[in-house]
Amino acid sequence: MLKKRICALLVILLFFFASCNAKDNRNPNDLPGITIPLEKMNTNFVIEDLPVKANSHENDKRLDLVLRNLSDKTIVFSSDFGLSIFAFQDQAWNLVQNSMNYANSEKVLPTSDAFPPGLVAIAYPYIPGLMGPTKIRIVMIGHDENSDTEVVGAYIDITLLP
Repeated sequence: MLKKRICALLVILLFFFASCNAKDNRNPNDLPGITIPLEKMNTNFVIEDLPVKANSHENDKRLDLVLRNLSDKTIVFSSDFGLSIFAFQDQAWNLVQNSMNYANSEKVLPTSDAFPPGLVAIAYPYIPGLMGPTKIRIVMIGHDENSDTEVVGAYIDITLLP
């Protein structure tokens, strides 16, 4: 009877230590809900910190960004620019809140030749209880004007301050 209890205890301890040492199989570049590979982003358009306005980069404050079209095709976005905000925490990208409300209409980004200033977009990242500087990634997804299936994306990394 004592041998059975000792064996059971050893098996339980073995499973416990194995689970504690299990590695997280998540890829640190994975962005939940984003299907475009990272290496294909920032090729048709880019997102830049709006140089004219000095953003504070503070949590729960507005971020003014500019989109610049690098392609020879007009890009169309949904009303919210297909915008997602992620924070890099616990060695993974986690979706965080965007407190911005957008007008209910498509956004159009002409080519840079047709409209050199680019299109202004606003993000409003909010991470409850943010205690220190945190890397965030703002992702925007659109599509070619002539094809809903030709999806394009871009991202920008910013350090969000408390």
